[in-house]
Amino acid sequence: MPTDFSTIQFGHRRLPARSAATHRPPLQPPGGTPAPAPADPLRVRHTAEVVTRVSDPRTQLDLAEALTLGPQAAPGRHLVLDLTLDRRHLADAATVGLGELLTRARAIDLTSRRALENAATIPDVRPLRLFPVLWPLWQVEISASVHDPQACEVLDHFLVRAVAEGRLRTVDELAAFFSLPATLVRLCLDCLAAIGHLTVSDGPTGVALTPLGLESWRAGVRYVTKESRQLLMFERFTGRPFPRAYYDGKIAVLPTPRVPEDRTPGYTRFRHLFDGTPLRPGAVAELAARPDRAEFNVPAALGPIQELGTTEGYLPCYLIETAAHGLLAYTAVSDDRHPFLAGVCREIDSARMLIEAEEPGVPLGIWTAWLARFAHGPGTVRQTAAGLWRVVLPRSSFGEGRLRLYRLGSFELSKNHIAQLWCEDADLRRAAIRDRGLAMTSRRDITTIAGLLAALVPAARTLEVPPPTLADLRDHARATNAPHLLGRLDLLAGA
Repeated sequence: MPTDFSTIQFGHRRLPARSAATHRPPLQPPGGTPAPAPADPLRVRHTAEVVTRVSDPRTQLDLAEALTLGPQAAPGRHLVLDLTLDRRHLADAATVGLGELLTRARAIDLTSRRALENAATIPDVRPLRLFPVLWPLWQVEISASVHDPQACEVLDHFLVRAVAEGRLRTVDELAAFFSLPATLVRLCLDCLAAIGHLTVSDGPTGVALTPLGLESWRAGVRYVTKESRQLLMFERFTGRPFPRAYYDGKIAVLPTPRVPEDRTPGYTRFRHLFDGTPLRPGAVAELAARPDRAEFNVPAALGPIQELGTTEGYLPCYLIETAAHGLLAYTAVSDDRHPFLAGVCREIDSARMLIEAEEPGVPLGIWTAWLARFAHGPGTVRQTAAGLWRVVLPRSSFGEGRLRLYRLGSFELSKNHIAQLWCEDADLRRAAIRDRGLAMTSRRDITTIAGLLAALVPAARTLEVPPPTLADLRDHARATNAPHLLGRLDLLAGA
C-alpha cells in the first residue's frame, strides 16, 4: 500500500502534501525550461540485433525484397535488422563508436512492387520506368548533455522541498526540522551536491539549490545529467536535414555506395548518385537553432550539441519515371511516395541526368522477350488506352505450381521498364484481391477491419474490380482452407 506523505510529520512542523515523484516527465535540456513530451521516443541509428520475421507465403516478394534474404534463407523469411537504439545502449555506442556500429551489415527493406502499385493508383500518373538508386547523404555524429528524470529518494525529496519552500539554509536547521541526526542530513546534502542539485557552504548562502535543483524540484523528480550520442542525416545535394521519419529502425543507410553481393541476388542493381559537395559549415548549429528541430530528430531535451565527426551514407530508394509528372521517390519510410526526396529531384539535375543516360529501349520488344522466357503458359503484350503496358496471361498461368494468385495485377520490371501482369478473367481478379486482403491481415499497420478494407481500395482499383467486403474475405478464407486467417479476421473485427 503506498505511503501517504500528507500524514507524516517531521519534527514540530509539517510540509504540505506533495508526493515523491511517481511520474517521469520528458528529458530536459540543461539550463532550459521543461520541454514538451516528444511524439516518439528518441530514435538513434544503431545495428542492434538480427531478428527473423516469418512472413505469410502470400506476401509479395521481388528482387529488391530479396536483398533482405541471406543465401540460405527459406522462401517467405526476411532477415530484418533492428536498428533502434534506446538510452540503455548508449554506453555501447560510446565504447565502440556510433559510426562503427553503423558500418556493420544491415538489410535493405524496400519493396519495388508495392511502390509501383502505389504509383499506379495516383490519378493521372502513368509510371514508365523504375530505377533503384543509392541516394548520397552526410551522417554527423553528435554528443549532447541531457537531463534524465529519475525517481527521488524520499529523504532527498523532502530535503529539497525544505530548502525551496521552507527557506531552510543550514544543516542544523534541516536536522532540527526533520528531527534527524546532522551527520545523516549532511551526507544526503553531499550526495545532492555531487549530482549538481545544490551547493553547501559555511557562508550566508548556506544550502542553496542550483538551477538544475530548481528544475528537479518544480518537476518533482531528480534530473541527472547524462551524455546522449546520436546521428543526424543531411541530404548531400541541398544540405537539408532528413525528416524524423527517416530515422525509423527499419530504414537501412549504407556506409558505402556498394551493396554487398550477398544482398544483391538476381538482377537488382542500385545506381549511385554522386555529389562531392561537403556538408555546409554550421549546418548542425542551424538545425539545433530551429524551433521545429524535433521534426528532424533533434529533441528539445538535448542541451548544447557538439559535433564528433562526419561520415558518408547512402540511402536505398526507388525513383519512378512518369509520363508527365516528373520523378516519384519511394523509400522504406512507407509504401507511399515521400515528398522529401521528390522535392530535391525537382531542384537538381543529377537524378534526371542519371535516368536520361540509360538506354530507353522499346517496351514492346522488352516485354515480348520477357514473355518468351516465361515458363507458365502463353501470353500477349498490350498497351492500355492510358499507356500502361500489360502482360496478359491466361487463367491457367496462376495457381499451384505456377504464379501465386497475389501476383495477378502486380508489376514486373525488365530493363527498368514496367508492365502489369494481367488476366481478362474478372472472377480470377476478384479472387486475387481477396487473396491479398487475407495476406494483409498480418501487417502491423492493419489493426481494424475498417483499416484493412480501406487499404484494399487502391489495389482493387488497380485490378479493376470492386473492393471486397468482410463477407467476401471470410468466404475466400473458407474456400482456400485457411481457418487461421478466419481467426485474424475475427481479431480485426473485434478491435
